[in-house]
Amino acid sequence: NLHYLSYFKLFSNIDIVLFGQGFGEFFYSYGREQFTSTAELAYWEFIRQFGLINFIVFLLFLLIPILKLYRIKEARWILISYFVYLLISYHNPNLYNSLSFLVYLLMYYSIFSFKKVKHC
Repeated sequence: NLHYLSYFKLFSNIDIVLFGQGFGEFFYSYGREQFTSTAELAYWEFIRQFGLINFIVFLLFLLIPILKLYRIKEARWILISYFVYLLISYHNPNLYNSLSFLVYLLMYYSIFSFKKVKHC
């Protein structure tokens, strides 16, 4: 995929890797052969826009529900759904839009609701 080549060349600049370009900034995409503001590879886009430091914080935010709920038998279907949602979000801009934050709120709500249930 030529979009990956675009990111590879862009990430050769350490300032962009650490701190990002900013939301809505354009870059040259070899996949589209033009300047674009997004290539719809959500995790790479997050690093490009906000930097690796903010991506690590956001990734921890995404992984906390998995780490808290993986041992609870009653929560397995929710976790599978959440994991599939994170996979689907890889190739579209749903990773950090308003609908996604409803999903994240549901996951954090699940942490507190299943906390009362005794688990294995």
